[in-house]
Amino acid sequence: MEFVCSTRYSQKTLTAMARALRKTVRVKMNLWLKVVCAVLIGICLLSIYASWDDPWYVGTNGVVIVFLLVVQWKQDWLNGYIARRRALPGTEFSSTTFHQDCFETQIAGAVTQWKYDMPRSPGSGIDGCRCFRPGVLPHLHHPQ
Repeated sequence: MEFVCSTRYSQKTLTAMARALRKTVRVKMNLWLKVVCAVLIGICLLSIYASWDDPWYVGTNGVVIVFLLVVQWKQDWLNGYIARRRALPGTEFSSTTFHQDCFETQIAGAVTQWKYDMPRSPGSGIDGCRCFRPGVLPHLHHPQ
């Protein structure tokens, strides 16, 4: 029996992934960035109060405050957008098939097959990975 999962990495999907990362893996970094942003907004507000007579200075600090608030509000969307721009061409769609003895991931340019029973040695990252060119897929049962 095999299971197939397909994913299309749209902006909405990448935004949800960025949000999940922000709430799990990057919790401490997110808190630190919120504190830095709050301190910068406080400094800008104090600068606006101190130089209320100069409209250009007040306007510049107001723009900085609005920019910081928008970045904090839309940070997941921005991270998803940057991830989509940095992704390799052809990776917008991914399909993963789970077989009895392995699973394989397919994108537009490659197929990667991972065996469940291949032990990984410490320090190496790709012991259980086999990469194949498109159209040259081996059979699932390899002679050992």
